[in-house]
Amino acid sequence: VLSKGYFLPHMSSADGSVLAGCVQAPGAEDVPVRWTRERGVESLVPVLGLSSARVRAISGDGRVFAADGLLAGIPGSTTVIASDSGQRRILPPLAGDQFAYASALSFDGSVALGQSLLETRGYRAAAWVTGGPAMDLGVSPGLDSGTTHTTSFGLSADATVAVGWEAEGSGNPHGFRWTAATGVVRLPPPSGQYA
Repeated sequence: VLSKGYFLPHMSSADGSVLAGCVQAPGAEDVPVRWTRERGVESLVPVLGLSSARVRAISGDGRVFAADGLLAGIPGSTTVIASDSGQRRILPPLAGDQFAYASALSFDGSVALGQSLLETRGYRAAAWVTGGPAMDLGVSPGLDSGTTHTTSFGLSADATVAVGWEAEGSGNPHGFRWTAATGVVRLPPPSGQYA
C-alpha cells in the first residue's frame, strides 16, 4: 500500500522534521505513517500495534504518536499512545465512559489531551499523564456537568494550558482555556457574536 498510495500528512513535530498522517490507496485501508527526511515515508503500524488506524497527534519532539484504530483482541476502536522506544499504552476513557481519543500531545508526549465519550452524555474534555487515569477537565462555573459537552484540541508544549470548546445541551459552543490553577474558563465571544 505504501508504494501505491498517496501520502497525506496531517501534523508535524515542533521543528517540522517529522510529519505524521496516512497513506491512502484505492481499495485498501488507510495506513498510519510518518515521514522524515532521512527515512522517507514509513509505516507506524509496528510502533502503534494498530491496524486500520488514524494518527491523531504527534509530540513536539516527533517521538510519540497517538492514534485510534483496531487492536487485536479488543472489540471496536482503541486509542493508543506509542513511541519508538517500544512504550505503548491504551488510552482509558473516564470512569464509566465507553471510548477515549487523543487530539494533542505535550512536547515530550508524557501528557495527552482529548475527549472521553459516553453516548448518553456526549463528549467530555480529558487529559492523561503517562501511567495515570483519565482526568476530567470539567466545565465552566455555573454549567451543568451532566448536560455539557466539552472537547479539547490544543495543548501547550509544557502541558500547562489546554484549549477547546463546550456547549450546554444543544446550545451554542463556546471556547475555553484550561489551566490547573483556574480550571475551565470560558473565553469571551468575538464582538457581535452570540454570548
